[in-house]
Amino acid sequence: MIPIKVNSKIPALTEWRHYQTQAPTQAEVAEWKARFPGCNWAMLTGRASGIVVLDVDVRHNGMDSLNGLVIPCTRTILTQGGGWHYYFVCPPQGCRTVPSILPGVDLKADGGYVLIPPSSIDGNPYEVAVDAMVFPMPAWLVAKAFPQSADRRTRRTPSSEWVELLRGVGEGERNATCTRLAGWLLGHGIEHLAFEGNGLAVG
Repeated sequence: MIPIKVNSKIPALTEWRHYQTQAPTQAEVAEWKARFPGCNWAMLTGRASGIVVLDVDVRHNGMDSLNGLVIPCTRTILTQGGGWHYYFVCPPQGCRTVPSILPGVDLKADGGYVLIPPSSIDGNPYEVAVDAMVFPMPAWLVAKAFPQSADRRTRRTPSSEWVELLRGVGEGERNATCTRLAGWLLGHGIEHLAFEGNGLAVG
């Protein structure tokens, strides 16, 4: 994490970008706490922390943009402005930050950061709303974050292979196959996805 100026979203460090690829040491964090008393704090997103954040701005109708999309039960922060930060596991290859990935919704990943509790602005705190394990990115978000990869996979996978996948796969291949199928469905305009039991339901 990095220090943020008091009552602000602006980093207190001019060299904060150095930590996008290298996590600060415990000694550095301790020095910052002494150097910036009462400051806010931010988590670097993407490969720096292993976490990406779906930043939903309710003042710009961000929640409306999520209608019909599955949000897994994952660690969730209520922001100072009444919005939501949904935490997801960053893919091993990293993930780009995508402003306005949906109307009123940003994806904070490589090169970005988000304020974390107990930070506050104008007396309004960031608070943990759902204290849960951080969940992998849902399939619809993967498809939007990596549109070119989804297109390549779709173009290169023959119809016969999709048929074989739908017939069933081994236990160790289920999650990856579910993600591939969901990406294909989303790419063909089928956006209402939900998990039922051990399978994926399309509505």
